[in-house]
Amino acid sequence: MGNAITCELIREKQRQLMDAKQIDDDERRLFQHAVLVLYERYSSTWANARIEIILKNTEKITFCSGDESNVVVIQFDGRDRPKHEYERKGWGVWLYDGVVTAWNVIRGNGAQNTIV
Repeated sequence: MGNAITCELIREKQRQLMDAKQIDDDERRLFQHAVLVLYERYSSTWANARIEIILKNTEKITFCSGDESNVVVIQFDGRDRPKHEYERKGWGVWLYDGVVTAWNVIRGNGAQNTIV
């Protein structure tokens, strides 16, 4: 158990790996994407989380905090673009996503994506 995952923590690890020439410029974009993912949610989300960044050589860089109830994997899609996917969502993220989906359906923005 540790402190929440922060942008500063991710950027510092990126700098260390870049200085040691262990990642290239393309893989640096995975770390930048991780920072964007952090901004998508409340900071309390990252107090209990695990973020896994999967590099081109399938090596994993992992950041952990708390009980790791929120798990995000960041890797390249088939076209060398960073993508992320939640492997597991804690109750707070799950509830928030449910409310957003319901609101979009009510407003008519998400009805085409709703499973009936």
